[in-house]
Amino acid sequence: MSYAIEVTSLRKSFGDHEVVKGIDLHVKKGELFALLGPNGAGKTTTIHMLSTLLAPDGGTVLIAGYDIVKNAQAVRKKISLTGQFAALDEGLTGLQNLILIGRLFDYSAREARTKASELLDTFGLSDAMDRMVENYSGGMRRRLDIAASVLTQPELIFLDEPTTGLDPQSRQQV
Repeated sequence: MSYAIEVTSLRKSFGDHEVVKGIDLHVKKGELFALLGPNGAGKTTTIHMLSTLLAPDGGTVLIAGYDIVKNAQAVRKKISLTGQFAALDEGLTGLQNLILIGRLFDYSAREARTKASELLDTFGLSDAMDRMVENYSGGMRRRLDIAASVLTQPELIFLDEPTTGLDPQSRQQV
């Protein structure tokens, strides 16, 4: 069986406080998987470990077949992460933000603009594409942030609280 994520006995502590206590999970390629739990349960810490932002204290994790500790760079090429807070440049327009990301990933100027325009349309942001992000509502920023995560067409996308700040219609769309 081919897995996108394979986790065995994943652990993480901060001082004496054990946050992640031996998680085991297997997520198949193409599968939508949600990690649910109350505040403070270690969900964000787990996502940070799976996306190589935080080193685990124990256990093993394979992302797209790569060990997150031994092959962190290879993992980063396969994934995208949308955190709890938008990672956008407030001084750029929505279109400029997406074009910038596309160009950073070696898309031609034309290809970056085309993909950016398509995603702005898909996420209902076409009318605001030339508006500075600092003037976007919270929901618009969230949709733009998620659009930025899918622009590069990663094999695996980590979304940490993806519907925070979205109205019911936008939540359904996302």
